[in-house]
Amino acid sequence: MSGELTPTSVILQSRLTQGRELVDGDLPGALGVARFEIARDAGFGRFRRTEWMTASADSDYLVKTKVDGLEPGTRYFYRLRYGV
Repeated sequence: MSGELTPTSVILQSRLTQGRELVDGDLPGALGVARFEIARDAGFGRFRRTEWMTASADSDYLVKTKVDGLEPGTRYFYRLRYGV
């Protein structure tokens, strides 16, 4: 998810989950590490990476970061890389 956009920054956030069955209306969270990759082209020929972040129960398995230094009026693509 992306939000809190400015002409030169954005906040990116994602929640790591496990399984396919809902528990109390939600997927269970998953421990792990994740980072975002940001590019100007959908093929991610050249991209920037955020630092690795840890998803844990303390943060409801969310990873969240602010990305600065974006160019105003430019379309960006982002994806999440994750692991354990």
